[in-house]
Amino acid sequence: MPDPTTPTRLMDMSSDDSFFHVGVLALVGGREWEGSNELDAQLLDLSGTSTVALLLTAAVYQRSEHLLHRAETWYASLQAAVAYVPILNRSDAESPSYARLLKEAGFIYIADGSSLHLRSVLKDSAAWQAILDAFANGSLLAASGASASALLNPMVDPRGGALTVGLGIVKELAMIPHYSPDTGGKAHRTIALAPANLPIVAIPDQTALVYQDKRAWEEIGPSHISVFRGGQPAELSILADRIPSVT
Repeated sequence: MPDPTTPTRLMDMSSDDSFFHVGVLALVGGREWEGSNELDAQLLDLSGTSTVALLLTAAVYQRSEHLLHRAETWYASLQAAVAYVPILNRSDAESPSYARLLKEAGFIYIADGSSLHLRSVLKDSAAWQAILDAFANGSLLAASGASASALLNPMVDPRGGALTVGLGIVKELAMIPHYSPDTGGKAHRTIALAPANLPIVAIPDQTALVYQDKRAWEEIGPSHISVFRGGQPAELSILADRIPSVT
């Protein structure tokens, strides 16, 4: 089992100048702000800031006030603060003031929840463009669970495990959140239905697949990330050309 305090370098592409310089992207498997805080401490360190711009957009149908309190308490224990950006619907996502807050943020975290709601609110919105602008300028963008899946294109449809259109910050890559070797049902269907050349990353709770502007993917956390392609287990090295893009 990997040491959660030591990132595992998966691949290094620093010699190729064709890769776009962006910030840090963290795809978290789920159960954010629970258990050990070592993962979040590392993400704060990578972001270079002590303030987290928090989006609970995907959690609008849950107890979002409870999640906000949990996040504030969690980050306070790490000597960090939460700046809540209350984007809950499409009108909020077009707010110039909220877009400005996101564009200026050094660390943006999108909590778990409904990937379908998150996509419908953010896709082609001022808020999403602001997130892309911040990411292009070097900010850290983290998302957990179904929200992390929604950042990719395709994303996993939570209703049955099929693939559908996502937000597309990484293209031709899909993610199964909350993964464990005993996961069945929808996860197996996603792996079976995926096109033969599409990598699927299956990320356990409290573990993250992280891309840095040093052009390397890293695995951070206590659990192992599984990769599948063509219905079969694959090596992490197949992710080498799956690079975040803001275009």
